[in-house]
Amino acid sequence: DGALELYNLKEDRGETTNLAEKNPAKAAELLAELKAWRISVGAQIPTKNPDYDPNQPGGSKAKKKKKN
Repeated sequence: DGALELYNLKEDRGETTNLAEKNPAKAAELLAELKAWRISVGAQIPTKNPDYDPNQPGGSKAKKKKKN
């Protein structure tokens, strides 16, 4: 959803307190590093799977069979 999250994992291993609003400069710095890394390695941003159905075993929608 584009929301930034920043946690102090030494003190908050459960990631219960998002520090991004209290430390916007650090959050922006780390986001810039992440974006630069993604570009440098050609990483793709994950997208939603249109065939995902949480109510189906394995999460996949049933495929329609083709008629011959």
